[in-house]
Amino acid sequence: MGWHVERIQRVINIAARAILPVWRTTPNGTLCRDAALPTAEVALEELRLRFALRLHCVDVDHPLVSRMEPPIISRGRGQGTQQRARTKVQLAARECGGFPRPLLAGPRYTNGSRTDPTGHRSKAAAAKEFGQWYSGLPPWELVVFSDGSQGKEGLGYGYVVMQPGQERPLASGKGKLDDCSVVFDAEALGAWRGTERALQVASPGTNVTLCADNTAAIWCLRWTASETSQWAFLAFHKAVSEWSGNVQVKWSPGHMGIRGNELADGLAKEGQKSAPDLEAGPTLAGVRAGIRFRLRQIRLHHWLKNRNGLSRRYNAWKLRYDTQQHPAELEILSRPQLHHFLAIRTGHGDFSWYHRKFKHGSAVLKCSCGAAKTPEHIVMCRKVLGCFDRWPWPGERPRVRPESREEKMRYLHELMESPEAFKEYLEVTKYLSEICLRA
Repeated sequence: MGWHVERIQRVINIAARAILPVWRTTPNGTLCRDAALPTAEVALEELRLRFALRLHCVDVDHPLVSRMEPPIISRGRGQGTQQRARTKVQLAARECGGFPRPLLAGPRYTNGSRTDPTGHRSKAAAAKEFGQWYSGLPPWELVVFSDGSQGKEGLGYGYVVMQPGQERPLASGKGKLDDCSVVFDAEALGAWRGTERALQVASPGTNVTLCADNTAAIWCLRWTASETSQWAFLAFHKAVSEWSGNVQVKWSPGHMGIRGNELADGLAKEGQKSAPDLEAGPTLAGVRAGIRFRLRQIRLHHWLKNRNGLSRRYNAWKLRYDTQQHPAELEILSRPQLHHFLAIRTGHGDFSWYHRKFKHGSAVLKCSCGAAKTPEHIVMCRKVLGCFDRWPWPGERPRVRPESREEKMRYLHELMESPEAFKEYLEVTKYLSEICLRA
């Protein structure tokens, strides 16, 4: 496999050099980090884990599902035992799983299913309107408040069933979710448990309103169920369709002093320490979050391993490796500015030591000030000190200009951490356009 991985890495390096204005001798180990591209090993591992997750998300009648489990040995001494995983599909299927396979459920259209739950209102305006609506309800209707919460103890949900005009809840409940879940799953399960309890205590034909502060869960309750915690949403849809009364879902803005919300939020926090809900197993969103965490660890491990082969100069910048977010310098700096920005990191650029090493006879080795070109000369040059009053300072501006090498290097590190300040510095000092011209 090493030969194939190397060929893929070559293609990625070519793409990175097309993105970055760097010289040919720039180390390959810095390209993927500076271009926010995954290395070949990380990209292939991400594809493998994504494929493993997809195997557990496709429909049960998909052709790959029957190939996920190794066959049973039908003859010989091991008759009746299961063979070990051998194929790529079987090996990938064992990387994740444990959550209910999503069903192919058709879209569901109800009253208000395509309307924004917030109504494009602020939380303050919505809370005021909610209070007026709640105070005008007849006393025989039921209102369910549900919430989910995440803390150090884990995930929990809570709900209360209220009657308008009554201070004490008619019913309440709480529970804990599996650690392989997310807050959205807690919101979904809390909404279903609260509705389920309300329909148990309500008289036939009673109108019930479910109030939740999570708009994503409201979309799934009103419309089509999401793949994660799908069973809870489908159970809610079925119970609502079979109920003789009217069941509505309403947005109640959280942390705005609404009593039902506050009670449900407190129960959700207590639910983190309560007994686990037996039906709340691992969820698709929780497994997906675990895969993302594994990919971050793989990326970090690979970057730490590659850093050992990079120069001390580059490692001194203590850069992070993140492929999920483009480096700010790629969008802020122009191509000439970006080239010098990256050259300062790597040391591979229009510098005197570089030209001497590769015997560039026509290269200009000195700045217009007479000093040799170095990566640090951008702050060491005596000509840039003349406009010190206009230097951009990412941090606190000192009263006097830096004189020692340590002070200037400290400023350079601050400058390299802020591409906006680096761009402004080049424009103010005219370092690249007038002071230190290229050959």
